[in-house]
Parts: sequence; C-alpha cells; structure tokens
Amino acid sequence: MTRILVIDDDRAICRSLQLQLKQRGHEVETAQSGATGMTVFETVSPELILLDVTLPDANGLDLLSEFKKRSPLTPVVMITGRQDTSLIIEAMQKNALDYIRKPLNMDDVFIAIEKAQMQTSKEAAVLTNPVENPLSPHSIVGMSRGMLEVIKQVGRLSQNRFPVLIQGESGTGKELVARALHTASTPAEPFVAVNCAAIVPTLLASELFGHEQGAFTGAKGRRIGKLEFAGNGTFFLDEIGEIPPDFQAQLLRVLQEKEFERVGGNLSVPLRARIIAASHQNLTEMVKQGKFREDLFYRLSVGEIIIPPLRSRPDDIPVLAAHFLQKHAQSGRKPISGIDRKGLDALMEHSFPGNVRELDNIIARALVNSDSGILSEEDIRKAIRSDPAEKIPDRILPLYEIEKRHIQAALDFYKWNISKTARQLEISPTTLRKKIADYKISKPES
Repeated sequence: MTRILVIDDDRAICRSLQLQLKQRGHEVETAQSGATGMTVFETVSPELILLDVTLPDANGLDLLSEFKKRSPLTPVVMITGRQDTSLIIEAMQKNALDYIRKPLNMDDVFIAIEKAQMQTSKEAAVLTNPVENPLSPHSIVGMSRGMLEVIKQVGRLSQNRFPVLIQGESGTGKELVARALHTASTPAEPFVAVNCAAIVPTLLASELFGHEQGAFTGAKGRRIGKLEFAGNGTFFLDEIGEIPPDFQAQLLRVLQEKEFERVGGNLSVPLRARIIAASHQNLTEMVKQGKFREDLFYRLSVGEIIIPPLRSRPDDIPVLAAHFLQKHAQSGRKPISGIDRKGLDALMEHSFPGNVRELDNIIARALVNSDSGILSEEDIRKAIRSDPAEKIPDRILPLYEIEKRHIQAALDFYKWNISKTARQLEISPTTLRKKIADYKISKPES
C-alpha cells in the first residue's frame, strides 16, 4: 500500500485515479490546485505525488521544486497533455521520478508506482543547481514512449559529468542526442565532435591529443588536439567501435587517469571535457567477440542512452515529417503547407531502413519535386523509390533476423498486446508466443 497524492485541476482525472488506485489497495488523496495540494502534502506526508504541470494557481515544475525542497525523498511523477520536450528535460533535472502524458495510460501509472516503491534514498538526491537553459523543444522531435525515455535520460544525465554511451542504428540521431545532452548541461562550453571512422588510425592520437613540434615528420609546431580544445564542454566520439585496439588502450588510460599527453610531449594535460561516445554497432557483442575492450566499454557506458529505430516508433513519423517539412520549406522558400492523408499513409507504410535521416531526405526530395502546395501520395512514393537507403541496405540480413525484427516492431506498436499483434500478423497467439520465446524477444520495462 502506498500513500498517493494526486494534484490535477481536472476533477474527473482525480476521481478516476482515486477509484482505480484504491482498487489496488493504495491510499489516495486528491487536490485540484497547487495551494490545496501543498496543504494536503503537509497533512498526509504522501509516499508518491502525481503532479499536473499546469494548475490554475501554480506552475507544476515550481511545485516540484518546492516538494523536493521540503521532502527530498518523496518521489514525484509529472503528468501533462502538453507535447513539449523541454518540460520533460526540466522535470528530470529537478529530479522528477517520471513523466506521463495525457490521456493517462494506467499501465504507465502502475509502473510509476512500482518505481516509487523501489526507489532508494541514494536515487533521491536533490539537484541543487539545475541548468538554467534547458534544451529547445525543437531539438529532439518525437513523443513516442521510446523517445520520451530518451528525453528523460538526457534530463537525468545532464545533472552529472559521467561518460555516456549512445547506441542506435545509423540515422537514428545519435549526434543530435549528444548535442541535446551538451545543451542541457554545459550550453556555454564547446561541443567538439570527431567521427572515428573518418580519421586514419595513425592520425587518431594527433587529432585527439594534439602534438608537439617535431613529434613526427611535418609537425612544424605545437598543435592543440580536439580533446583539449573541448575544454570544460563536451567531446563527442562518434562511431567509437571503429577505433583500433591499440588506441582503445590509450583512450582507456585517458578516462582512468583523467589526463593525457600530446604526441611527442611529456607534460600531462588535464581532461576537463565530458566524454560522450556513440556507435551503431552492438558494442556488447563486439566485447564478446574480442573486438572491443571490455574495460573501455564499462568506462564509456557509465550512463547509457539507447535510441530506438524509427520502425519501432511509428507514432513519431507524422511529427517528424511535419518538422522536416517546415525546416525544408523555410530554407527553400517554397510554399508547401502540408502532406495529404494518402501521402502520410505512404510514409507510415514504409520500413525506413535509414531511420530518421532517411525520412528527412524523403521529405526534402518530395518537396523539391512537388508542383503543388501539399505533398501528395505520388510525391512521397517517388521520393521513397529514389532514396538510396531503400536500395542499398547496410548488409543482407538472414530471414530469421528480418522476422524477429518485424515481430519486435509489431509488439512495440501494439504495446505488447498479444491478441492484437497476432491478429495483425495473421498468426495465432500461441504461435506468436512461441516465436517470442524462440527469438528471445524481451518486453521493455516501460
């Protein structure tokens, strides 16, 4: 049993939550304003607070800060109907336990209660110096459950300076997430990005650490490396899985000692930048295969963000399409006002092997070739047919892997409703459960 305080100006939501949560044995108090909520809070000392962002007499985020000031260990879950990623990040920075969107899904509420029950005192540390400039709401686009988790992770990880590993398929937006984390934590400091796959291995040390005059042929003077140039900001290592084994050892030493030396030098330079690494490869598998150092993997993945592929979050496709349409229409000064229903349906049917980057390219190509003010189904389908991502896959997958991915995407889309998923796949629920077991498909925690 958990003592729960619900603060929401919608009386119907308060009543519904009270009834459903009481059926599960919880003790529930409700309030329709910030002032009343604060009074009830002082009276009943709740073990969990469900707090609306928008109240008639208060800002929910301000109330969150006040609750955390008075009772740092009391978990608070924010609820709102607003689609604003900056709110999510700010709520996570202020140590909200979770963030749930309206209309409320009771499964999300029950999961939040379980999180509150498991939370320890160590997990409830108060953020005393929140970032004053939260991420722009247009920096990360997408409000699916998967992307909400990514945004919440950005908010949580922005509170510290630990290394972060971002994993996701090509085109999912790993650098965008890295920049979002940088903006949410050290916006006034440099953001320096290096693509490890684009640098000749023999030049990696000089590129990252810099070199002294005479360190090698052609080194006519001292050169400051990118790692030093990043200062107190963020150093982003994209495609970290591509670095050779000998350099993995050098990078591990830098992370352990928090210092490095320029090539040809003997003076230590302190590491001040936060390290964010990213890879489209499965680094866990690379560790098992001996292609990536296990100790370096654990050093880099103190914080971890996994970006889901676009095919597993179809709810984001219309939002992203509108975003890219607006971006390209403005830059091209072409009067395109939208996408018609059949055009949107064509996008929803597409598998997007190139993920978000492919969707961006498709919208840009369709906009350039369109003759009307609204992108039609024909415009979209022509753009899809001419997209290289559709023609040239990264590699040819075995059939079992394609089936596994398709089943995973269908389960995610139907929120793991076995009956609906089986019906859509035109197989029996028994067959679906067997395939889930055979392919070792795991249900996400939330």
